[in-house]
Amino acid sequence: LKPEEVNLDYEMTVEELVAFLPEKPAIQTVYGWVSDEKIPYIKRGKRLFFVKRAIIQWNLDGRPANSDNITELAQTYVANHHPGDRKRR
Repeated sequence: LKPEEVNLDYEMTVEELVAFLPEKPAIQTVYGWVSDEKIPYIKRGKRLFFVKRAIIQWNLDGRPANSDNITELAQTYVANHHPGDRKRR
């Protein structure tokens, strides 16, 4: 394993973040998230960094719903939850 794969305090670049995230978003998408403050980041001078621990937590927290992703979240929910699938008490 590379040190950055083990170190949760590792500060990823935008390119490393894109490679790390499961959906492999476009770099421009990441910049949009930063601009809209939807993703945790650190800015040093003109460079952006993303702490691996914060990104893992952000991903686990389900990325809060917003106007950009609410339709996708709703469609995913409806596709995966069918009436009658709930256990009745």
